[in-house]
Amino acid sequence: MTRSLSNFVCIVAVLSGAACSPSGNDVSRSATGGGTGGLGGNNAGDVVLGGTGGTSSVGTGAAGTAGGVAPAADPLQAVDDGVTAFQGGDYAGAIMNLMASLAADPNGPAAPAAHFIIARSQQQLSDCTMALAGYRMFLESYPKDDFADDAQYRIGQCYFETGDYVNALVELQKVLSAYAGSDAANDAQYTIGLSYFEQAKVAAPGAAQDALLVQARAAFQAAISDYPERSGGTTSPWAQVSIGRTYELVGDCASELAAMQKAITDFPIDPNDPSASANCTAGTGHLGACDVNNQRAAAIAEANQHITDLNTVPPMSHTCP
Repeated sequence: MTRSLSNFVCIVAVLSGAACSPSGNDVSRSATGGGTGGLGGNNAGDVVLGGTGGTSSVGTGAAGTAGGVAPAADPLQAVDDGVTAFQGGDYAGAIMNLMASLAADPNGPAAPAAHFIIARSQQQLSDCTMALAGYRMFLESYPKDDFADDAQYRIGQCYFETGDYVNALVELQKVLSAYAGSDAANDAQYTIGLSYFEQAKVAAPGAAQDALLVQARAAFQAAISDYPERSGGTTSPWAQVSIGRTYELVGDCASELAAMQKAITDFPIDPNDPSASANCTAGTGHLGACDVNNQRAAAIAEANQHITDLNTVPPMSHTCP
């Protein structure tokens, strides 16, 4: 089960004996592929952290302490500060605060979350080598933690971000096998589609490219159809738009147009949704309460641009038979 990172602040408060209600502010999956679309968000989250033993992770020594970092005077406050830094885009600051917390309390209840956010921060800093090591060690140390599905997804995402689509597919398939039905599996299915699509974009026209596009479309459609509880959320609109892009690649303008029109029809902005408010804007990462309509709006905007281009004579930026 994936959890909202916003709840880490609540976790710290609960561990300190204070009451807390999740704010809904979520720094969740960032966009993958093409510079468009966000993934995930708006998870309910848990306020109890669980680990299953072990403390080894990125930046930690054999004894499970953060070598070279002075222990924090208040490890829970350091976790709070680390989460705040992460949510504000200060990933280096997040790493330092979280490592200081681990140096002070390597086996504490917030340790699994600290290790996970360190790896997330390294990924955000485009250091996938360190992030991959962190996610793998997290899975070895905390295989039953609530973030295990997300950690496995992030491994595949890191490979995708570095252009290693073959290994991305291997790791993302593990999410589908081990965490079927989870939000991470939904996002993995979408990213599987992107991985096939990226390979198709550099393949020579012909049977091999066509096969990759068939696999991409199947994965995108599965991201929509196999997760009805998330249908219409942040993944589905972009999956539908991406189906249209696969047809654009091979000049099938009629199928592209139909796919883009379906994105607009199936995933309209809901004016009654709180996230439709003009005051609901996303800053660094995503705000969970704003995610759905923000992502729908962006997907619809792209779909409309494709439709406009296709209806121009001759079609703009398109090669149609």
